[in-house]
Amino acid sequence: MYPTLLPFVHKRPPFVLHNGLIAKTNLRKRIAASFLDFSFMVIFFLLSLLVLQKSKDVGTLNLSPNLLIPLVVYWFLYFVGLESIFGATPGHKLLKLEVVSLENRKIHWIQALKRHLLDIVDYYLFCVPSLIAIYNSEKHQRIGDMWAGTLVIDQSEETQDLKN
Repeated sequence: MYPTLLPFVHKRPPFVLHNGLIAKTNLRKRIAASFLDFSFMVIFFLLSLLVLQKSKDVGTLNLSPNLLIPLVVYWFLYFVGLESIFGATPGHKLLKLEVVSLENRKIHWIQALKRHLLDIVDYYLFCVPSLIAIYNSEKHQRIGDMWAGTLVIDQSEETQDLKN
């Protein structure tokens, strides 16, 4: 076993919910999926800069407050919309991760919104709050997951798949 870099992080055993679903950290997959999703977000933002900038001069970049509107709309549709409709964003789907409610059901759009409203705290602080929460919470949840009453499960594992 590798020593932990953070002395206040304690790895907990998997937690079995009342419906038989096992909550695990799935940490490597969650990090990779989040990296993919935010890469898509950055690509969209850069394309938006190119298309919506005020100046048409090559090499000149004039940012407009109107650029914030498409970014917020895209964020809402991408993270909240796709999670509430499909249970996962493209990055999470590629890695066979799904967000479910604690009752082992598909999440509601309000739950998806709650999960992602706290992304600002997580990513502003370099994901340290997420890592601490995932390792120390009984159900291996991020702070947003705790607030929304959701879990991230690995569909490729039989003990976590909703369809079983």
